[in-house]
Amino acid sequence: MKSFIAILLALLSVNAYAQCEQAFFSFDEGTTLQYTSYDQKGREETKQVTKILRVEGSKATVHTEMYEKDGDKIFDNEYTVLCEGDHVKIDFRQFALGNLNERNTRDMEVDVKGEFMELPNNLSPGQVLPEARATITFKIQGAPMTMTQEMIVKRTVEAKETITTPAGTFETYRIAETTTTSMGRMGSGPTFTSNSKSWIARGIGVVKSEAYNKKGKVIGTFVLTSYTR
Repeated sequence: MKSFIAILLALLSVNAYAQCEQAFFSFDEGTTLQYTSYDQKGREETKQVTKILRVEGSKATVHTEMYEKDGDKIFDNEYTVLCEGDHVKIDFRQFALGNLNERNTRDMEVDVKGEFMELPNNLSPGQVLPEARATITFKIQGAPMTMTQEMIVKRTVEAKETITTPAGTFETYRIAETTTTSMGRMGSGPTFTSNSKSWIARGIGVVKSEAYNKKGKVIGTFVLTSYTR
């Protein structure tokens, strides 16, 4: 019986590992990805370094740092990515918090509530992906004012494409994203909608992304410039 259980656990472990290998994310400990962002005129704005710090079973701990082009750090953050069955789950709460500019939130208490962003291992054009939601509450230290920002991200798979960046050539899926952000005191206020597209590859994640204005013109690009395993 012990042998059977040991064999069964080993098979389950191998199967889980195989599923993680098919994920649109890296579960290889030590993998480092470097990105560069550009404005609408192609001028460099920021650099980002993302590293897979630890992999424990089907759980990856990720550390991200972003720098301005002069080298000043904008933020750094850790978040969790889980490989579960036929999809990965990214901790959208920590991810949203990490993308806040530390300079703008230095004198605030920030609380993020939300859920995991899911990304299936099997994608096809026309597929609608699960929504991701997060609520960020800002409280200015020493003041009674509280501001709330609610984010909803809707995603649709558009096409399968081969793209080339300074990091190499990748087989990717292009995903259209619509982000609705509501801002205001206690959750009421103006609502803004932004559109973007991301190209993702198996074993890596995001290879490229573009942000667009209301007329559909590119206003920012985020590109994988190098990676090491």
